[in-house]
Amino acid sequence: MPPAVLREMTITYAGFAVGGTSGVYLLHGRHRLSRSYERSSISFEVTVVETTEALFATACAALETAYRTPRGALRIQLGAVDLLNLTHAGSTGYDAVATSIKGGSVTDNGRSRKYEVSIEFSEPADLSGQSGRRESAVERTFDPSRKATIAISGVYTALGANDAQAQYAAASGAFFTAVLSGFGGTFEKVSERTSRNDSNKELSFTVVFEEVIFNQAVGLLDHPAIVQPQITVEVSVQSPGDSPLGGARRLRTVVAAIDTSVDKTETTDLNGLYEGTIKPHLIAQAVAVSGGGVALVSQNKTLDGTRNRISATLVFLAVSTSTTFEYSLRTRVRDRRGVTLVDVWSDNVLGKRVMRGPGSRIRTITERILEFGGSGVLHTEPGPIDIFALPVGKVLLQSQAGGQGWIMMEGEVEEEVRRLGDTQEFDVTERTVVWTQEWAELPSGGTGDTPSG
Repeated sequence: MPPAVLREMTITYAGFAVGGTSGVYLLHGRHRLSRSYERSSISFEVTVVETTEALFATACAALETAYRTPRGALRIQLGAVDLLNLTHAGSTGYDAVATSIKGGSVTDNGRSRKYEVSIEFSEPADLSGQSGRRESAVERTFDPSRKATIAISGVYTALGANDAQAQYAAASGAFFTAVLSGFGGTFEKVSERTSRNDSNKELSFTVVFEEVIFNQAVGLLDHPAIVQPQITVEVSVQSPGDSPLGGARRLRTVVAAIDTSVDKTETTDLNGLYEGTIKPHLIAQAVAVSGGGVALVSQNKTLDGTRNRISATLVFLAVSTSTTFEYSLRTRVRDRRGVTLVDVWSDNVLGKRVMRGPGSRIRTITERILEFGGSGVLHTEPGPIDIFALPVGKVLLQSQAGGQGWIMMEGEVEEEVRRLGDTQEFDVTERTVVWTQEWAELPSGGTGDTPSG
């Protein structure tokens, strides 16, 4: 081995030292150091000197191996003082890449060789207040409804004991909150994408927030578990309607639907969230648009545990301004011919004599009413039915002028009380009233069996 040549400066990379007291790896000339916020580098020349071919070959191989090792620690010493001390593990200088080049020099011979060495490495984002965030960009877009979407992208680096993933998790939330507060309004995170390098020293991210402009729960604009819900409320009215005398207003059909993602970090109890939060909210929306009472008549929910999603459709019947929501009035008139058949004595056993008999004209009035609520019972036996007290039938049962009119023959009332809805509900009374009357020629001044006006 050549005699030791004392140098004050030692450069150590990945545990391999050149310069200093080494008589084999001599620093040649001046080194060059370049530092910036993101990337830095150092370059220098090393002359390898040995006494035999074998030792020389071994020394050259050791240098070339050291400078093709990635992520090595870099230390520059001047005597016992550190000028620079960077480590990959400590994230003070990471992802280092070293290169050695034998470019050919006049000092090269059978026992001597000069190498040009460069080492590049990344610097942590240690600027005060950045918390490991090297860079970021913010983009705001609006849809046709002027609902805002905020996209935030950037890069976090490892910092101190935290790798890039841990530093992002620790610091990004406060940064996002600060950015969104500058725009005003309420936002929720709807998507997040991160990509980190192999050493977990740098992480790129893109996070998208959407503005929340409609309540996601009763009295709550932004529910932490409900993410990007699509809530719709549809109102429809069946027509044509009913007979005009009843003053009916048809029930309106209200369909409230939701399709939403659920943040699994908040809950995976989809049924609990639906029954306790989502369903009451949909009912409240149905009540709000209907302006009155509603009955829940149908519900269909889908709980997707594999994707942590909820879809549901609730169908309501909503009461309008009238308590009568269906009404029909039907009148049928039929004539009976005044014919009487009398048997005759003849060889034809089917022979008949046609004789004039009493004729009649029969009118049947059928009134059907569906009411919200209702008394439930119009008539309880025993006792006669006050058929004339029924409002619409009374109008049609008035006697005719000139001594002619309809004589009441019989009346019938049928009622059914039903309950519509589940959770939200109301009672419905269905009433069917049937009058049967016969036309009669009354004596002059007679009144017949007709109701009073």
